[in-house]
Amino acid sequence: MTESGKMRKSRCRHKEKGPEKEAATMSHCHGGDDTLPPDLDKLRAVLLSDLTATLTTTMKIVVGEALRPITDALDAVKSTTDSLNMKITAMETALSDHSVRITALKETCTNLQSENTQLMAMT
Repeated sequence: MTESGKMRKSRCRHKEKGPEKEAATMSHCHGGDDTLPPDLDKLRAVLLSDLTATLTTTMKIVVGEALRPITDALDAVKSTTDSLNMKITAMETALSDHSVRITALKETCTNLQSENTQLMAMT
């Protein structure tokens, strides 16, 4: 073996040390070419696309399940708020009606006092 053949062979052994080293030494094993053969590159693209789709779907499901208790609690709070808003509106309407009736009652009392004073003066 030539000196460069020994170097190339020793560089290819580096990939046995871990996946981090494999990517770094891949170009040394293929004679300095960093590109994959077309069929492997196509397979890599398909696998990457499948993995991305699977992870996206899985994350949506997991996050949805994790947020379910919070969503349910929020829905309960919204329901309670809507119920309380309806009660407040009903109370405001009743209060307004009572206010009108009280104003009319005050006016009647004033008129009755005036009539009572006149009647007392006549006797």
